[in-house]
Parts: sequence; C-alpha cells; structure tokens
Amino acid sequence: MPDDEATQADPGTEYATAPSTAHPAVLAGRYEIEEMLGSGGMGDVFRAHDLETGQSVALKCLSAGRRDASHTLSNPTVGRFRREFNVMMRLRHPHVVEVRDFGWLDSGQPFLVMEMVRGQTLSQALHIVQQNTSNAMPDTLSIEHWHKAIWLQLCEALSSIHQNDMVHRDIKPGNIMLEESNEGVDGIAGQPIYLKLMDFGLASFSQDSMDLTKTGSLIGTASYIAPEQALGQRIDRRTDLYALGVLMYEMVTGRALFKAEQPWAIVRMHIEAVPVPPVFLNPALPSYINAIILNLLSKRPDQRFNSADDVVEALRMKHMPEAVLAQAKAASERAGLLGRTAEFKKLRATCERAWKQSQMLCVTLEGEAGLGKSYLLNALVSWAKQTQASVMSGVCAETARMPYGAVAEAISTHLISRRQDKIRNQLLRNIKSEIARIVPEISGARPNPSEIQPNPTQSQARLFGAVAQLMARITAHKPVLWIIDDAQWLSDDALEMLAFIAKRNVATPLCVVLSQRPDANTIAAQRRNLEIAARVQLTPISESDVRRLAQEVLGQRASPNAIDVIVTRADGNPLFIQELANMIKAAHTSDEAMESVTQTTHLPVPVRIARVMATRLTEINDEQRDLLNWAAISGREFDLDVLAQAAQQNADDWAAVIDALLKRQLLQEKRVAGRETYRFAHQQLRDVVYDRLQSATRRHMHGAFATVLEHNERAAPADLEWQFAEAGHTSKAIQYGLAAGDRAREVYAHRDAQAFYERVLARANGLNVYQDSVAQAHFGLGETHFFLGRYGQARAEFERVVALTA
Repeated sequence: MPDDEATQADPGTEYATAPSTAHPAVLAGRYEIEEMLGSGGMGDVFRAHDLETGQSVALKCLSAGRRDASHTLSNPTVGRFRREFNVMMRLRHPHVVEVRDFGWLDSGQPFLVMEMVRGQTLSQALHIVQQNTSNAMPDTLSIEHWHKAIWLQLCEALSSIHQNDMVHRDIKPGNIMLEESNEGVDGIAGQPIYLKLMDFGLASFSQDSMDLTKTGSLIGTASYIAPEQALGQRIDRRTDLYALGVLMYEMVTGRALFKAEQPWAIVRMHIEAVPVPPVFLNPALPSYINAIILNLLSKRPDQRFNSADDVVEALRMKHMPEAVLAQAKAASERAGLLGRTAEFKKLRATCERAWKQSQMLCVTLEGEAGLGKSYLLNALVSWAKQTQASVMSGVCAETARMPYGAVAEAISTHLISRRQDKIRNQLLRNIKSEIARIVPEISGARPNPSEIQPNPTQSQARLFGAVAQLMARITAHKPVLWIIDDAQWLSDDALEMLAFIAKRNVATPLCVVLSQRPDANTIAAQRRNLEIAARVQLTPISESDVRRLAQEVLGQRASPNAIDVIVTRADGNPLFIQELANMIKAAHTSDEAMESVTQTTHLPVPVRIARVMATRLTEINDEQRDLLNWAAISGREFDLDVLAQAAQQNADDWAAVIDALLKRQLLQEKRVAGRETYRFAHQQLRDVVYDRLQSATRRHMHGAFATVLEHNERAAPADLEWQFAEAGHTSKAIQYGLAAGDRAREVYAHRDAQAFYERVLARANGLNVYQDSVAQAHFGLGETHFFLGRYGQARAEFERVVALTA
C-alpha cells in the first residue's frame, strides 16, 4: 500500500519544497525550535519547546516556497492556512490533534502550534506489519481486534468533525497518528492503539464544493479521492466516508484499491472502475466488514452510509441492513459470477501455487457457450492485477492465423506493449533473432527461409529454448497469469511449445489458463502434450442462483412471473439469463407489463442465445450495424484503421460509433500498442452478425477486406488465405495458403503447415492451372512429414512432386 511520510509532519501530500533553515531559533518569543520533523505540501513542521508551559509542541510554518512572484504570501494560501487554524480550534476531541496557538513570524509567515504526538503514522505501522509477516493480508482475529479499533476511533473523530459541519477531505494513513499511550486498545506489536487524526489543511465547510486550483491541480490525494470530489461536485461528510472505505480496503487486503503509474489514471479509476470485493482478495474478511467497505466505496454518495456514527454502529453490532448486505453480496458475486465462487477459488489457488512454487502450472476452464468462462476470466484478471501480477493473453481461431496461434499472439502483444525499448532489449538479450521468428515485429522483417538450419530438430529446440528463456525473464520481475481463450482450437504445435516451457527446469512463476468448450478429443490431446494441474468445469448454475441473477438484472421492476419465465427458459446459463432479462426489461416498460410476461417456445440454449443476440442488434442504428457487419468479416477481433479502410470510411468518424457500441457492451477494447483494436463481447454475437449477412454481400466484403490486407505490412499470409477463400478468390487463397504453410514451416510449426498445404490441395482440386502450386504443396507436405518422422508419407509426397514436374 502507499507509503506516506511517517512523521507528524506528514500533512498527507507530497513534499512541495525543501525544508527551510531560515526560521529563528525562538518563535514569537515563546517557541524554541529543536529540530525539523519534515516538510509537506502546506508547510514545514518542527519540534519545538514551549518556554511558557515546558511542553514539547509541533510547530507548523507556511513554506517559504508558498510566496508568489512579488515575494509576498498569496492570499489564498494564507487563507487556507488560517482556515486550518480556525477549523482545528473549533475541534476538541480525544482523537483529533489539538491546536493551541496561531501567530506570525517577522517575515510575514503564519505558523500553527499543535500538541506533540509521539508515535508513528498508520502508514508506518502497516508497513512494519507487512515487513514482519509473510502474508500481507491480516487474519480474522487481527481484523476484529486492532483493525476494528482503528476504524472505530477514526469514525469517532470524523463524527466530531462532521457535527461541526466540516469535511476533512484528506483521510489517509499518512494523516493518522498512532500515539504511544496506555489508554488505547492493544494492537500492533502489543502496543496500545490510540488514534489521532491530523492535518486539516484541506478541510472545508460541507456546503463548499471541491474546487481546482488555478493551475488545475487536484486538491486531495489521488489514491483516496472520492468520485464527487474528483469531479468538482458538491461534497459532504460522505466524501470522508469514501476515503475511510479506501483506507479500510487497503488495511484488510494489504493492497491499494486502485493502482496506476499516473495520479490522473488513479482518479479516473475512482470515478469509473468497479472495485474487486475485498473478500475476494482476503477470504478471512468477515462478510459484514466486506459489506461495510463496499458500501463506503459506492460511486454515488447517496448509496453510502449517511454518517460515521452509522459505520460505528455497523462495526460494533456486526449487523448490516438487509439492503446493504444484499448490495455487497451482489457486488461480490458479480466479481466472480453468481454461483461461481468455488470455481474462482480453484483458479486462484492454482495461480497462487504456481507463483509460490515458482513453476509453470496449467489449468483448464471448461464450459459450453454462455456458462461464464469470460466473466470468470475477467474476475481472475482483476484479482491478478490487484496482486501486482502481469497478465498475458491470446485468443485461438478455428482456422490457424499465425504459427503457434494464441501462444505467439500473447508473446507478441507483451513484447510490443513494452513502453521502453530498454526493457524489451533486456528481455530479448541474446535471443532476439530466435524470438523474431514468431514475432517478426520486433525486428521489422520476417525470417529468411534460407536461414532454416540443416537439422530442423535442433533448430526447433533452439526456438523453444529461446521462448522458455524469455518467459523466465518476464516472470523474474513479476508472476504472470497467461490466458489462452478458445483453447479448443489450440494447435498441437502450440501445445508442444507450452509443454517445452513447462518441462524446462527454470524458475518460472507462471499460471496458464486454457479456457475452452468441453471437447473430449481436445482435452485428450492436451493431456498427451501438456500436464494439466487442475480442471475447472462449469455446469449450469442452480435455480436459486438463476433467480438471484434474474432479480439483479431486472432490478426494481422484477416480478415473480418474469423471474419464473427466465428460470424456465434459461437452463442455468448465465449469459442467456442476463440477455433474456435485459430483453424482457426493455420490452416491458411498466410494472403491469412485467407482470404479464408469458412463456415462449422452449428451444435449445444456443438457438435461444442467438435469438436474444439478434434482438439486441435491432436496437442499434444503421451506422452501428454497418460497423458490426464489417467487424464480423474481420473475425472476432479487428483493427479500426484496417476496418475503416476496407469499408471506405473515416476512422475518426467511426471512433464515435465504436464508443456507442462499447457502451452497449457489444464490443470490448483490447489494448495493443500503437493500434486501436477491438473485439466482439461474445463470440456468439459475432456469429449472429456474420450469419445474417447474405452470401453475395459477405463475399464482396471479404474481397474488399482482403484487398486492403494485401497492402498491409502487418497482414499474415494465413489471414489473407482465409479472407480470399471466403471471397471466392481461389487463386489468391492458394497463393497465400502456400505462403502461410511456408511461414509455419520456417518456425517449425509443422502441424500448422500441414493444414495449410492440405487446404491448398483441396482448393486446387487437381486443376492443371494450379499444377505448380500443387507441386509446391506436395513438397511442403513432404518436408513436414519428414520432420514429424513419417518417412513413408514423406517419400510418397516427394514422388508426387517428381511426377508433377517431370
């Protein structure tokens, strides 16, 4: 979690200036400076001796760096400093740092005098605990004991502040002192916990809105800022309660709620991103505390607790209103899919085992379309990122598009997305030429066929060894979650490469998740090539979970009749439940209409999903439909620039259309460096769009798309083969099929190469016009069979070549 400055001087913001050494030894004839404690965003803080009382005090002077260009203190800054004094003078509470005096230096700088709190900040205390324990997440006993003691005392301080019609606006661990006292509750390292809330430099009266400074900088700390505070909207006591929720989240999970490289990115996440429920990160968290935290983190203030006193009551009584518990439970279940908690835990446990043992483990996630594989993967990705792991991913295609398919795609995307060439060069040190065989983008050129080694077995071993070494280097910095979607189409070559990585005796904290539809042949092939550590099999969810999910999607207008219809028709398929509920909600706009929902014909789930998807498509306009049609021609994923060029549209104009489709959750954004890449939200949605196109229209669009791809340097021969074949351009499909086969053979993906050559022969169909191409295909097949040890088949292929060329 963030490591704030660990002294009373820490006012909760980054240092703005270097500590001043120009202050006199005795201020106002009374306060003798002893030492500098630190410097913060508002001022410098010193330990001083009060000559009148004989006590030690904390003295805060406005930083000299706060002067404006005319060397006079700016009125807004002095005003904020004086406001801090006025605010704190009004507050007299055991858990609020006491302010005792206010004055001016001869230089014109104001200063505050506060009680001296001896102890450490909460930030310091948490950091020490994490260093001294193997698990950053506390157990149930710790949470119920000293964590709760801190929250209760902090809520008491906030209650006092709010009763004075003020808002602190900067609640965070660095602004909370844990005083050395005999009055507190035993807590950290056996020391009593007695909390003191400090730094009111940002405090305001609750009717004020949070404003931006003239330079546009944000008031408050990015990691703890409430959505309404970030948006410049009206704030009140619930703004502090949001920050309390962030603090509680970090204390029970050992991790920041949101993490990004830039503060503005964190602020945007507070506004838009949905938090991963803390109980997902720390199963030891009591359910009522999980509910409290999620309530405090609600984006809308009216959905949070109304006051700090309400939070105190919930913490002490261990009881939450039913509505709050239901809301938290729904949020937790959405994060891992309703009824999928056990499956999520099994996936997470496999990842944790792989990372802890520093070895590569593979797990399969199996389920029919719509059973929730994608939602589970999204939850797993969110959890992995929260644990600071890296995520790699690739999607398999039914027809191979590139050698090693999704495996090469994931490696390519990871390398190309590296923002710094230095990091990429370190990863590729001494292996770049080999990796460039499957990721040509890193060298700017494809491998030269003349570079194929005389001994292909040794050459493949060198390539696979380089990939294994690359993965060892990637995982040396962070553990990795590697997701391969639609793995039922993963080629044997790709499986062989993964098996090679797994069998290398190299420390590789790597968990590979193969998400796929259940297929006995596919699973058997995987087991032959790759050891599977665990299998997670999805089945339809229970009737009670169907009802709960239907209730959640239908919302306030849910009727027993509508829910019964969904239960009867859904067959426990979560995707269909959600799509059907949305369709019912859109078609029945009143409570009376919702009550009148009736049964319809019972059809197989895939057919019903297709129908519901088709219904969703009736809600879009012609421009959005046109874009989706072209996207379906591209496949499940597409590049916006290429798509717009094929459709003869302006990419900038289509960007707005993309945004609308993203909001409708028909498309998803896929981050690829340097390109705007998107994908259909569901494979079934792409299939429905594609199937609705007339055959002649489909062929014409494939032809246009293929023509654009042919002039694109990034286009793979396999993509061109597929596009031209679907367009009905046989000669071009044969030309690029041969190129794709040769490309696969160059990188020792011989089974992929075999498939390409066999398709060439099928398309040529013995026609004399394609005789040369047929000879090339037979030669390629001969080479492929020879490498795979099928010497009889290789000889037969070479004999066919001789017969064709004689």
